[in-house]
Amino acid sequence: MKRRFSKILGVGLTLALLTSLLLTAAPVSALTTPSVTVDPTTISEANAEYAIRFELDEQLTGGSSVTVGATAGAPGDFNLAEIGDSFVITATATNNTATIPTPLDNGTVTITKSTLVTVAGDVYTFNAIGETVTVTVATVDATNGRCDENNWTWVGDTAPTVTVTTGDDVADTITIVFPPETTVDTAPTLTMLAGPGWINGVWTGGTTTSTPYTGVCAVDTTTVVITLDQTNKDRIGEGAEVRLSFTAGITNPDEAGTYNLTVETSEEDAVVVSTAHTPV
Repeated sequence: MKRRFSKILGVGLTLALLTSLLLTAAPVSALTTPSVTVDPTTISEANAEYAIRFELDEQLTGGSSVTVGATAGAPGDFNLAEIGDSFVITATATNNTATIPTPLDNGTVTITKSTLVTVAGDVYTFNAIGETVTVTVATVDATNGRCDENNWTWVGDTAPTVTVTTGDDVADTITIVFPPETTVDTAPTLTMLAGPGWINGVWTGGTTTSTPYTGVCAVDTTTVVITLDQTNKDRIGEGAEVRLSFTAGITNPDEAGTYNLTVETSEEDAVVVSTAHTPV
């Protein structure tokens, strides 16, 4: 009887263990807890230097992303991304006209056109159906990157069609949300360094100079988005230590206290809260 009871108990424990394992959530991919140091720690200090360090659980990759939207007779938007990316405007009617403002406020483009397109200032007039104008990213301003949109407008009864050509990947991003009491300028000054890590399964050395990035800009007064460099498809490897050094553009809270910021990436599953910093 005791032996039978022991067997029943053993089976029950085994089933309970299996059930527990099945119900356990899959591990969340997350970077390590970011450490934060602030210098000086004086309250209300403008251009305080913020040093933020963490290790990645997933590699980050530079890529491409040109986004375009347009309707007939209304402004259309395109975001600059990787140098060399382009979009092609094709006339669907002989009255199509595209206005493309240059220079742009966060980079430059080169524009080529087919034979039957005439130009007057920033206005490109299509004189036949199927004629094209190609807009190609030439330079990108690292102080604004992809946070700003550049407008081009259609004039005419029918909007031309737009074909977007991009690279193989959308660029990854790092997003930092400072506490509400902290104020972030539109384009804070940043240096980003990355240690060695696993890139596509190969251990790769890090950067000894600033890791290139397309842009660092404030989405609002507390949120900063860093877009990885897309010109050279630079990558930051899995397990790499990332060091972000903001040297201007951040103002400390105006009250003493204990504060935390959060960091997330476009490849991680979780937003991670940093260690505390204490302006006084």
